[in-house]
Amino acid sequence: MLKSETLCPDCGNKKGLRSLRCNNCARHYRSGINHPNWKGGKPKCLDCWKIIKYGSKRCRKCSNIEVGHRKEVKEKQRLAKLGCRNPIFGRYGKLHPNYGMKFSEETIRLLSIQRKGKSYWKDHKMPIEMRRKMSESQKGQKCYNWQGGKTEFHEALRSLFEYREWRNAIFQRDNYICNMCKIRGGKLQAHHKKQMALLVIEFLKEYNQFSLLEDREILIRLAQNYKPFWDLDNGITICKNCHNKLKKERYNEYTQKTSY
Repeated sequence: MLKSETLCPDCGNKKGLRSLRCNNCARHYRSGINHPNWKGGKPKCLDCWKIIKYGSKRCRKCSNIEVGHRKEVKEKQRLAKLGCRNPIFGRYGKLHPNYGMKFSEETIRLLSIQRKGKSYWKDHKMPIEMRRKMSESQKGQKCYNWQGGKTEFHEALRSLFEYREWRNAIFQRDNYICNMCKIRGGKLQAHHKKQMALLVIEFLKEYNQFSLLEDREILIRLAQNYKPFWDLDNGITICKNCHNKLKKERYNEYTQKTSY
């Protein structure tokens, strides 16, 4: 091996066998402008030339001055690309010409009368068969978030299409009114007169030839046609607060029975 191969070409000191330069020269060679990935140093504001963070073009002070003007320019450019003739299309917030304007009570009443009974989904309701197919196409292993079927059985029943239809039918029958506080609307829930846990126990006793772990999919298919699960007489509409009170009463009764 030649002696020149172990010396630094810049200063003549010793260097490593696999390195091109010594440590001192390598630091100088790969710093600042001499570095192969040099991109001009820290970025500066386009207006005032102050040092700013990476990824931004202007400092906060300069960007706040022209923020409104820039939004209008971008909005005009976007509308020009779309070829939209309506100048109000796509405008929102301060860019909208009606920003800050308040309608009178008479105008609000007339707008309400005009829009009553007019809904797109009222006349274009999706058929039940199509909704069922869409629901089944995203179940089980077909779902993108499938994790091996770790969901409990009673939770899987509540995610069925039949359960949602049963719940909506109860709400429509009771006119979306809580049976306890008699308040219409709000956060409504469907309450089982006979507990869901008892219905599940009866269902598993009837189909005890199937295993809950191995034949899980078969049991879910059988549950779709199990009439006690979808009996409308077994459900009532209750708001969330009243439902929590009922749960506490049931829990207190259970604890009293088990304590003796």
